[in-house]
Amino acid sequence: MLTNIKKRQKFNLMKTNFFFLIPLAFAFSLLFSSCLKEIEISEEDVVESIEATLKSNGSEDMALISTPYKAAACGFTNDTTVTKSVSGTDFNWSRTANWNWVVNCDSNNAYNNVVFTESGSSTFEGPRLAWTATHGGSFTLSNLLVSEANYIVNGNMTRNAGGSITSRRRSENYSSTVVHNWTNINVNKDSRSIVSGTGTVNYSGSIAGNTITRTGTIVYNGNGTATLTMDNGNVFTIQTR
Repeated sequence: MLTNIKKRQKFNLMKTNFFFLIPLAFAFSLLFSSCLKEIEISEEDVVESIEATLKSNGSEDMALISTPYKAAACGFTNDTTVTKSVSGTDFNWSRTANWNWVVNCDSNNAYNNVVFTESGSSTFEGPRLAWTATHGGSFTLSNLLVSEANYIVNGNMTRNAGGSITSRRRSENYSSTVVHNWTNINVNKDSRSIVSGTGTVNYSGSIAGNTITRTGTIVYNGNGTATLTMDNGNVFTIQTR
């Protein structure tokens, strides 16, 4: 009889331990799965990529480069390389742009516009994102009369980037493409800063075999910032310089 009691006690103890271990194992599985959860491209990552690309807009470059057009003959062409870097409290960004440009005149040999084609590269390092990119675009700069205070820029640019996203001390390789189209960007001829204008942006990013696409609209505020409205209605104020 005593032996049977001891057997039942031993069985009950094993059963108690078994049921105690179930939630413990479940908790460990949740912790482990959360550590292995795939890193995703967040909306903040998308906005950060768009903001970095806006700094590559090149409108200020074109305003600077175009200064010599006043002494150039119609049809004059040239190549110019511009480098730029920006550092903040939590990011570093740099760009090298190679500009090919030509001065166009109207039928009366009066200056009409300057057409630019651009190719270059850039690097970016932030809290989560780090990438190296190539970019290219085409732009037309008009409003060349001395009496007009602003240049007007219309054009587009595509940036292809490859890099990494870091989260929870893990890092995943990712790639992204950002396509900008700009409409009537007004650039002050004296300060070479963007006064006003609008644009659209298309973003595509891939990580761990998953791809997301987003779109947005941009309105330049004239104070070194722009308002970005994403396709879901979320609004962000981003830096453009």
